[in-house]
Amino acid sequence: MKQSSVNYFAIIPAAGIGTRMKNVMPKQYLRMKGKSILEYTLTPLLNYSKFKKCILVIHKEDKHWISLKFSHPKLITAWGGKERCNSVLNGLHTLKPFIKENDWVVVHDGVRPFLHHSDINRLIDGIGNDTIGGLLGLPLKNTIKRIDDSHHVLGTLNRKQIWEALTPQMFRYQWLLKALNSAIDKQQTITDEANAIELLGKHPKIIEGRSDNIKITDPCDLTLFDYLYTNVTKP
Repeated sequence: MKQSSVNYFAIIPAAGIGTRMKNVMPKQYLRMKGKSILEYTLTPLLNYSKFKKCILVIHKEDKHWISLKFSHPKLITAWGGKERCNSVLNGLHTLKPFIKENDWVVVHDGVRPFLHHSDINRLIDGIGNDTIGGLLGLPLKNTIKRIDDSHHVLGTLNRKQIWEALTPQMFRYQWLLKALNSAIDKQQTITDEANAIELLGKHPKIIEGRSDNIKITDPCDLTLFDYLYTNVTKP
């Protein structure tokens, strides 16, 4: 592994309320096979030896986290913000006593329960000595169409140049802090940490990850969770 002179930290944004799941329970707390989605997500991060601290960012009115009675020496909780970018920024502020400007911050969705250490290794090795950072992703397999507001096709995109963004996404602390502060100050809409970096004119590197690193978003994903857990990759 590279980068022995720097430290690694993780931030797990889990402050969402999961409106697309159509469930009164936030999706990160839905129980599958005896554990919550969030517990599956946290376990490989907390067990990864390189991470010095893991910051879990939860909603200020979260009443479910405490009921899990989940604890770990590396784990620190922080309050979430209005949007994902605000939550990750709060996580960065929480890391301030522990981190140096050039250290790496790995951000992973709280509802991606099938993260494997091999993917974290692949990300760290693939980014190497990059000055900014990068993310895991998947090359698209299907044909992609560009449409107008009335759903008429305007053209077919070159799928060789289009990847699906995954997490973890890993950036230098100083750059991620600068990017998120800039996006929030300018009221720019961002969908992930890489998007904030891009808005600074930088070009994150993308590394191919595992296709079973799914994000639990809607009820169909719970069926997929059950299949993957049983047949492919038990977390």
